[in-house]
Amino acid sequence: MKKQVQFLLINFFFKTSKTIMKIILLGFFIFFANTLPAQNTKIESLLKALPPAKDTQRIFILNELSSAYLKIKSAETLALAKSYADEALLLSKSNKFYKGVGAAQYNLGTIILNSNDVKKQAKALQYFQAAIDNFKQSESADKIPLCMRSVASCYHHMGALDKAIQYTDSAKRLYLQLKDTINFINSLSFEGHCYFDLGNYKIAYALGMDAWKHAQNTKDTLCRMTALAHLAYLFMGAGLPATALDYYNMIIAYEPSVFQHKPIKHSILIWSLIIGGEAYLQLKQFDAAFNLMQYLPPDNTDSDYNLFLGRIQVWQKQYEKALSYYKRGFQLDYKNGLEISRSRYANEIARTYLLLQKFDSVKLYATKSLSIAERVNALVEKKNAVETFSDLYVQTKNYEQVYHYSQWYKMLNDSLAPEEYRQKMALVQVKNELENQKQRGLVLTQQNKIKEQQLSKEALLKNFLLVGVGLLLLFGGLVVRNNRHKQRVNLLLQQQKEEIQKTLNQLKSAQSQLIQSVKMASLGELTAGIAHEIQNPLNFVNNFSE
Repeated sequence: MKKQVQFLLINFFFKTSKTIMKIILLGFFIFFANTLPAQNTKIESLLKALPPAKDTQRIFILNELSSAYLKIKSAETLALAKSYADEALLLSKSNKFYKGVGAAQYNLGTIILNSNDVKKQAKALQYFQAAIDNFKQSESADKIPLCMRSVASCYHHMGALDKAIQYTDSAKRLYLQLKDTINFINSLSFEGHCYFDLGNYKIAYALGMDAWKHAQNTKDTLCRMTALAHLAYLFMGAGLPATALDYYNMIIAYEPSVFQHKPIKHSILIWSLIIGGEAYLQLKQFDAAFNLMQYLPPDNTDSDYNLFLGRIQVWQKQYEKALSYYKRGFQLDYKNGLEISRSRYANEIARTYLLLQKFDSVKLYATKSLSIAERVNALVEKKNAVETFSDLYVQTKNYEQVYHYSQWYKMLNDSLAPEEYRQKMALVQVKNELENQKQRGLVLTQQNKIKEQQLSKEALLKNFLLVGVGLLLLFGGLVVRNNRHKQRVNLLLQQQKEEIQKTLNQLKSAQSQLIQSVKMASLGELTAGIAHEIQNPLNFVNNFSE
């Protein structure tokens, strides 16, 4: 594999225009290829299949390799991913293979986003929009919403929130048509995030709750945690840490094993712990916040990550460690072009130096924070920087400057306080309204249940009555049947009785005749006997006479 990587890198980098750059980059990437850890079996199998592949098969393998290296997300693998995507793009265009063109353009746009170079956001946007057109031409419907979400991300980074919402909504509808539930839910959450940044808290909360409702109907724990994390982030942004903490606790309830592993590696869990930790800090529950810090990885490029760890170190009075986190975040934001976040880091650095009473450093970083905030019109960061200047001049006893910055701070605070209050009250009002709707829904549900129970009882009683009537009818039928049967039996018995009586009468008559016959026979025998007895003496007399 290493030899193949070396060959591809040599072939790619010798196409560059500057000879010195060729040599430097070539040496660097050969070193990387020799030290690269073994990749997964998918990359190895793709690398083996690449040399003999031709035409569309080769394009497919090149795009798959680009996607595989993209998932590793290191500077070196991003360069490899780009080399494969560039070749796939050229080969696809020459073959007029629009699906391959779209896949290569999508990978190239994603490479720019993962490189955190916001100066190239417009180029990434061009790649994604071109990919959408090519996927439409090749009828690859499943790829279009993925590109739309990427376009929305670009517009979100560029501050074009209306367009970000437009593309996210289109992607959401396509995911719904494709029955891709997880991406549909994630699109709902992201759309809510955009509406929150736009200042429409009611729609933001409604979309977040809609995402959470759909997530509960899935078996995907990660999807549920993502929906909850967006809701927690929404309330943290509105300055409602207690509510954010409620959602954080719901995330932990879905993943109770999160505290069995140190450090946590999954990005959603890391984000959730940072949100929970910030909520604890705002609520001045420092021990709870410190407890969460031990589960975070030792190195992370996320802006919120370094800010949270720095604030933990300030609470522990480990000011030098806090400065290291803040300065790291400041440099990362400079590289990524996140100006508002960079102003926030600069002010945190200034306030930490204020605790160390290093006043020159305080002035340096407070000036940077104020300068950035004024340039991008970040009023909250501007107010915080002015407050730092005011505190600085209090400690250095420059009361003229104290008065100047105190008045400036008061003016900014007065202008921002109504807006902050409006944000908080808007979300609280929305939350209360939706909670009341939920309660009304519960009452209505309970009433419906009672009605259902009543209807069930009535139906049961009706069934019992019907069964009773049926039994009565059955019993009546049986009685009638038995009566009829009894009548038929009685009639039959009567007929049999009459026949028996007739037979009996006949027997009696026969018996009388038989008795009479016997009597006559006996009389005849008696007469014959008498005659015989009379005959004997007569015979004797006759014989004697003779």
